[in-house]
Amino acid sequence: MGGLVGYSLGDPADGHIFGYDAFATIQDGIGAVTTSTVNVEPGTCNENITINTSLTLQSTDEAAVTTTDGDGSTVVSISLYDNETVLFSGFTVTDGGNGIYADQVDYDCTLNIENSIISGNDYYGIEIGYVDESDVTISGNTVSNNSDYGEDGIDVNSGVDGVVDINNNTISGNGEDGIDIDESYGSVTIEDNNITGNGSGDTGIYLDDIYDGIVTVSDNSITGNDGDGIGIGYVGVGNDKAYAGSSVVADPSVVITCNTISENEDDGVDVNYQDHDYQVTVSDCNDIFDNDGDGVYNDSGYMVDATENWWGDASGPGGEGPGTGDEVNENVDYEPWLMAPCGERYVEVEEVPEPARFSHSNLSISPSETYPNQPVLISVSISNSGGTREGYRVSLNINGHVEQSKKITVGPHSSRRVSFTVWKSTPGTYDVSVAGTHGQFQVMAMPAVISPPPPSPPAVVTDTAGGLGTGGIIAIVVIGIMLIAGMIVAIRWT
Repeated sequence: MGGLVGYSLGDPADGHIFGYDAFATIQDGIGAVTTSTVNVEPGTCNENITINTSLTLQSTDEAAVTTTDGDGSTVVSISLYDNETVLFSGFTVTDGGNGIYADQVDYDCTLNIENSIISGNDYYGIEIGYVDESDVTISGNTVSNNSDYGEDGIDVNSGVDGVVDINNNTISGNGEDGIDIDESYGSVTIEDNNITGNGSGDTGIYLDDIYDGIVTVSDNSITGNDGDGIGIGYVGVGNDKAYAGSSVVADPSVVITCNTISENEDDGVDVNYQDHDYQVTVSDCNDIFDNDGDGVYNDSGYMVDATENWWGDASGPGGEGPGTGDEVNENVDYEPWLMAPCGERYVEVEEVPEPARFSHSNLSISPSETYPNQPVLISVSISNSGGTREGYRVSLNINGHVEQSKKITVGPHSSRRVSFTVWKSTPGTYDVSVAGTHGQFQVMAMPAVISPPPPSPPAVVTDTAGGLGTGGIIAIVVIGIMLIAGMIVAIRWT
């Protein structure tokens, strides 16, 4: 893929055959594969891309040298439904309306957008529509300067009733919010991102209409944004369509922990609405300091847990608090607070966390026997027995070749399961290696269809003229047996 101009169908092309496994455009390559991989060589592809089937679309080099330029409309359009899996990796996506737009990821689908640069688009960098019973991971990307018409860097805006994981991204200089989650019933994790300089009066992270499930915001650097560091609109059952008519009681929550939230031009954290006390938690080692507004501003009327944080001064928070650090208003529970920034609080006892130590176990391959073009789910557990949270890349090797890879983050003394889905069209045995664990699966040839033989005609017994027939012979045999039995009885009584 990439740079194949002037070839005719069937021409040799760098070890491939043009029109069969080498193409002049990315879209031609996508159209030629199903549940397979499209590799794109370095270069600039001036085209708009549409993906609506399972595949891996990846560059053969870094994102800085593999570029897809749009024409002012959406550069990459994705729509997934019913057990489809897409990995998009290693591109620069620029000069579009939206950079990447996935209108739906619906019903047991998986979408991974990773290791790409999404920059210089007019509206959203990455926009995700409806996520229903599916997984979306946005990891290792740079999403920056998507700002001409003032939209968000990463926006999930039509409901999450599945799992969304946004991690290890750099999100900066976008027109509105760095990350915007609007309407969630599922699980959203925003972790290990650098979110800075976003918005025209907007926020680093904005969360609204959190109707059920949990939103976790952890280990991010959220600094220098034009409005709040983190803005929270509505957290409550509200219009709970997920449980209409059900006995299940929804109780959503937002957990904000271990972040640096500083130098934002309004509040560090702004809470607008929650249903009851402590649905929003801003606690356990957040460094909240030097924000132009309050450190935590709570307008919900219910309590917010903001304990065990550093407020920029050992005296604690100001405002309703007793100190000179970033201020808090009423209904913010701030005691106890930290006497030093989170990264320094272990210095007093000279404790240094152990480095991450990764191990791998429990490789699962299901099914182990299948037929061509059927999905095979391969998963493995990655454990971190060390004392620090670190990133780790997990690669799936089949027959000695890397087919897929994912970058994950595993917290201290915890584990995480990583899954891949593959399809193979050629019968045979496939050797699987994931993170040092090994296994196999077999693709069997489709069985031949064999028609059963026709049924035999029923046996016919005929009684020929003048013959005894079967019934007559049986009668004679029975009479003979009775006569012999009578003679024996007579002899015994003589």
